[in-house]
Amino acid sequence: MFNLTYLSIRVTAPAVILAVCLSLSACGLADTRPQAAREPSRSEILRADPGQAQWLEKQSMLYNASELAKVVSGSSISWQVSPVGEAHAELFKHANTWLAVNPTALITQGKQSAFAQLRAPGFWQALRQNNIRGLYIAPVFSSGSAWSGSYYALDDYDDPVSYRFSDAAGSDDEYFALLDAANANQAIIGIHLIPAATGIGPDFFLAARNMRNYPGIYCMVEVPENLWGLLPDAKSEWDVKAIEPDAVAELGAAGLFAPKFTQEAQLALPGGWAATGKVRGLDGQMRRFAYRCYGSPRRAVLNWGDPSAAGRRIVSGGIVRGVGELGAALVSSSVEPLFGLMPHAEPVPGSAALEPGLGAAADVGLEIRRYGGWSWNRDRLPLSRLKYFQTQKQDFSDDVLLTTGAGHALLTGNAALLRLTLDRCYAEQIDFSHLAHSLPGVDGLLYDNGLHESKEAYRDLVKYPGTDGLLATDRRNLQASGATLAALAMGLQPGADISDAQKQKIQQGHAALAFFLAAQPGLFVIPAHDALGVLPPGQLPKESHSRTDEPDQTPVGGVNLLGERNRIQISQRGVVALPALYPGLDLQAADKTSFLTRLGELAAMRDRTGVAAGRYAGRIKTDGKGLVITATVLPDNKGIMLAATNFSRDKVSGSVPLSAVPQPGTTLTGAKLVDPFSGKSLGPAGSAISFNLPGWGVKAVVVQPKGAAPLGGTGLEAQTFAASPASPEPAAGNNAAPAKASEAAIPTDGK
Repeated sequence: MFNLTYLSIRVTAPAVILAVCLSLSACGLADTRPQAAREPSRSEILRADPGQAQWLEKQSMLYNASELAKVVSGSSISWQVSPVGEAHAELFKHANTWLAVNPTALITQGKQSAFAQLRAPGFWQALRQNNIRGLYIAPVFSSGSAWSGSYYALDDYDDPVSYRFSDAAGSDDEYFALLDAANANQAIIGIHLIPAATGIGPDFFLAARNMRNYPGIYCMVEVPENLWGLLPDAKSEWDVKAIEPDAVAELGAAGLFAPKFTQEAQLALPGGWAATGKVRGLDGQMRRFAYRCYGSPRRAVLNWGDPSAAGRRIVSGGIVRGVGELGAALVSSSVEPLFGLMPHAEPVPGSAALEPGLGAAADVGLEIRRYGGWSWNRDRLPLSRLKYFQTQKQDFSDDVLLTTGAGHALLTGNAALLRLTLDRCYAEQIDFSHLAHSLPGVDGLLYDNGLHESKEAYRDLVKYPGTDGLLATDRRNLQASGATLAALAMGLQPGADISDAQKQKIQQGHAALAFFLAAQPGLFVIPAHDALGVLPPGQLPKESHSRTDEPDQTPVGGVNLLGERNRIQISQRGVVALPALYPGLDLQAADKTSFLTRLGELAAMRDRTGVAAGRYAGRIKTDGKGLVITATVLPDNKGIMLAATNFSRDKVSGSVPLSAVPQPGTTLTGAKLVDPFSGKSLGPAGSAISFNLPGWGVKAVVVQPKGAAPLGGTGLEAQTFAASPASPEPAAGNNAAPAKASEAAIPTDGK
């Protein structure tokens, strides 16, 4: 739920948010940064001085969480909204299609913040015109690098240390001005919470100085001096480093902690132990601490089960801050660092292996819902874990399964992995309406997603030159946007010129991927990198973009949302814009053939059909290497939508017998077909439904039995969706075979 000072969208919770907002204003917590006559220097902060400790405490999340808790504790706020029921479907009425923006990757003018740039009228006109009514901005909070003085890979990303916004995001005043702009355009905002692994900042400094309840925030253990030889050498107090596995085993044998945890031994997650340098405590004693970290020694894991509940209070404070004070409607979280934080003796069966993370997710989702907001878990969960998450109180979970399956199908032209994924999800009764389906963006495709066949599909990547350079360091994640996948499928290599015809073909494949994801129940999320069609460095010809061609200036993932209105290609923070196939959103909005226009047509279709709240009813079994047809039962008795996507670059045609369409509690005799994009009738269904799709072609129809409700209206009068106008297949490179027509039947007993 968002701030009722601006706009109320959920009538069940006005007292909740209004009370929180008024109370926060009265407490002066709108600016959590305390005033001081002189802010200490970084070198002074590291001294064990009681005065400095008091200053640090005022900056800490634990202290501010206690202040935020006073707003809710002892009041009726927690009892205004029911935490049970299908509250997630209510969000679809306000925003089922979202644009996701990372402030640290946004190229802005001068010192302009992300919040300030996102207020631009052209930006909101583009979103409103294309029915995108949700803006998700993450990460937004200040990170540990702001305290270390170094800007490294984690800067302002996933190691937050404060409830204050980062410099890249902007100020509180700029945020509320952005919220005003969103509300004026009938849109809502989402942000990311403090995750279960925070950065190295005030709370960590105080914990290592052994100040009161602060050590209880983290999974932290004081190491006796006679065992310091087992710890890594450190140049300073906060020169944190990972502890070697052999040393972990010896420290475990000494009784400090278990040598192995379920987290790494069974779940194969990047958890481990790290150590501080020699830290002088407030009592004058020198200490060294070992603590659980996740992915990096600079991410310290919260202790969810500590008796002080300090870690839980930090997350809870973030919820009050995000939902109550900031008025964010959709609040995302991450609890994966808590998975399997238990000693490993033998494999733990079922959902118990995910504790205390699974319970933490339920706690977080429940508290967000109590205050009137919606929760979104951003952990990239494999199927084996996702099915347990759907029993918790989280409204939405990230979908890496369909994104990976569909992205792989676009790259290879083979939909076998996607078909298998759909069938496994259906067998496990995964509720698609509780998923957030996102285009790949910078996260790309996650092949280690719990399906053995995905690892086999991963080996196919060697057939596509250019993919090796896009693999993450763990080599299980292909970091490629949808446009990049289409370009690779065409055999285009970094540095090759791209003709207008090839650019149009890339957009067609990109739009086909977007169509498949948008046609499924749940949220549809468009990362900014996909909205602009970001490609690998050096992929576009010089005349296609105004990027630097200096070899020593390596792009690091920036995007420029406003195209020609902002020609700056490198931010003051050193973020360089990647080459983009499409212009800024303001320019795309004026082009009826642009990728943004295609997305707008999909968003309008989602509004018209209500597919976001639908029920996935399985897929129609088909022949054809790249063809996938899904069936979704639409809400409010609107019928069954069939969505056909041809991921192959060959033509495919055929028909689906009406008897193969799922018939939930009704008969399809006498049914009619309706175009879900225009709402117009296509005539009687007959005995079969024909599909004639070009390469990377798509088609959707709604089968409406007698008595079905008409499809709803939409603010955007969209024409029939086409991934791209049909065009001859351009020659692309050594890997690109010319397209050829092939007739593939679509029987119900195929694959």
